[in-house]
Amino acid sequence: MCCGFGFQHKSPQAIALGAILIFGVAYMLAQGFADAAPKALTRRTAVYAVAASVGYFTLQMAATSATTGILPPTPPPGPLQWALILLTVVSFGLVAVVQAMFPLWAYHPAAAGLRVHLSNGFYADAAFDRLIGGWSTHSAS
Repeated sequence: MCCGFGFQHKSPQAIALGAILIFGVAYMLAQGFADAAPKALTRRTAVYAVAASVGYFTLQMAATSATTGILPPTPPPGPLQWALILLTVVSFGLVAVVQAMFPLWAYHPAAAGLRVHLSNGFYADAAFDRLIGGWSTHSAS
C-alpha cells in the first residue's frame, strides 16, 4: 500500500515533514469543506490544498535530484532523532486536533483563561529572561 507513494525510498525525516504538511492541509480542508462553507471557499480550499501538496512534493523531488551525488545521503536516525521526530509529529498532530476542536469550546470560561495564557506563550519569555538575565545588556545611566 505505501509503495504506491514511494515511501520506501524516503527517509523518516522526509516522511515526518510530509506528515506535518498533511496536518496543516487537513485543518485547512476541514475549514473549507465544512457544511456551512460557501462554495467559492470550498473551491479555493481545494485548489490551494492541491497546490500546497504538489508544490511540497515537487520542491522535495527537485532538491533531492539537485543534491544527489553532491551531499551525502540522509543518515538513519538514532534513538534521540527518533524521539524528536515522534515528538514533533505528535505535537503538530495535537495542535491540529486542538485547532479543529477549539470552536466547540471557544466560549467556555476555561477556554477564555487558556486563551490568555496561550497568547502570552505560557510566559516562557519571562522565564528565559530570568534565566539569561545576567547575559543581557543594560544601558549605563
